[in-house]
Amino acid sequence: MRRYNHIGIPTDVPRAGEVYLERYGLHCTDHESNQFGIQWMRYDAGCSLPDLVKSTPHVAFEVDDLAAELVGREVIIEPNSPSDGVMVAFVLEDGAPVELLQFDESFRAIVRPQAPAADAEPGRIRGFEPLTGSEPRVLILGTAPSVLSLEKGQYYAHPRNGFWRIMEALFSGGRPLEYAERVEMLEQAGVALWDVLRQADRVGSLDANIRRPVANDIAGLLRRHPSIRAAFFNGATAERLFATHVFSTLPDNAPRVARLPSTSPANATISFALKLAAWDAVRVAAAE
Repeated sequence: MRRYNHIGIPTDVPRAGEVYLERYGLHCTDHESNQFGIQWMRYDAGCSLPDLVKSTPHVAFEVDDLAAELVGREVIIEPNSPSDGVMVAFVLEDGAPVELLQFDESFRAIVRPQAPAADAEPGRIRGFEPLTGSEPRVLILGTAPSVLSLEKGQYYAHPRNGFWRIMEALFSGGRPLEYAERVEMLEQAGVALWDVLRQADRVGSLDANIRRPVANDIAGLLRRHPSIRAAFFNGATAERLFATHVFSTLPDNAPRVARLPSTSPANATISFALKLAAWDAVRVAAAE
């Protein structure tokens, strides 16, 4: 079975939030930043990918068995792994490039969880208090805690979420820490942590299932902590909800904001190394 994942559209115009994939000579946006899975793709002059891929939009589908899908087809980009947990290949179909993706079993439950029953009642989730320390200089904003985070009472509790691994790489030399040590690490680094949403209806953990959101008082947090000079969104959904529910409440002297690639394991087409490189902006801002 094939399931729509995204559409990739070549462009020569730089886009906000694009990530550079050095291995491919490609700048691409996050297809999860919009409701229709649109991914803009800007190629370097020396990019070695096929000219057809660089000049023609392609549709990408998730498949269960990539090897079986390739049998009898004209493969124009051989199977490769852009990041842990995912294999991709391109085939030619009726003169057009088509991307096929296969996620491993551990990622599949995250990327494509079992659909809730038609009569499933959404649960009203309530988020955490912010982690700020005494004088934070940077604020990181997620969307809302996952089911596992709510169960454990911890930010980013899912073991496949890359958030804490990235923070440890930035601020503890990569040394794995316990949760209490992680919180202390952020406080010492001047990094505050919160979510855009205070409450919402949601079945499961997917941001796409969020209904009736209520935002946190982020403007109030910024008033209480004028030392915060920069805010970063963990992914496109947090940025979108912030723009819809929070932006109009901010003072004129609000800190600068920027979106970073989601650390969610569902964002599997971007490697950990690329996520870490983008998230280094947090370390730089905290040191200013």
